[in-house]
Order: sequence, then structure tokens, then C-alpha cells
Amino acid sequence: WLHPDMLEIVQDFEKYYEKQWQKQQEDNGNMDEIDTTLSPMDDAKATQISSKLNLETSGVYSFECLSESFLEMINEELFHFYKVTAEHDIPVRRPNSMNNY
Repeated sequence: WLHPDMLEIVQDFEKYYEKQWQKQQEDNGNMDEIDTTLSPMDDAKATQISSKLNLETSGVYSFECLSESFLEMINEELFHFYKVTAEHDIPVRRPNSMNNY
């Protein structure tokens, strides 16, 4: 159900951090001193790591996450839901006022 781009982004970052870990291991020579935390990176580096990321604004990225076929299934289900609720006069209530906008 995931879009192929999503999987590619994950693989791109796995490769990047694997290289960083290997470099740090070579530089330190001691496994106990290796920093395994993920630190924030600048926008240029993130978009260099994966070309599938779209920079929207500093620190905010967009990317294809769900496959077209999954989105079609969700839309069909929503259409069916509203059709059935209308046919049987079932009220549809939103979970909160955020959905009014």
C-alpha cells in the first residue's frame, strides 16, 4: 500500500546513515564511542540524500507516501459509506470541529 517513492526514501536514508556509521567506526576505532543518535540535518543535505523529498519550507518536506491503488480503494470506501448513510438516513458526525474547515 506504500508508494514506491516512500520505500526508496527509506532506503536512501538507510544507506546514508550506514555510511555515516561506518565512517565514524573507522575514525574512532572503538565501538563504545560511536554516536548512534540521529541529529537534525539541513535541508540541502536531506534533499541530496533522497531526490524523492520535496522541500516545502525549511524543515518541512512532502513526498508520495501511499500508492494510487490504495488511495482509490479509500476513495471508493468513502463514496460507499456516504451512499449507504444517505440511503438509510444515517447521520454522519465528524469527530471534531477541525473538519469544518
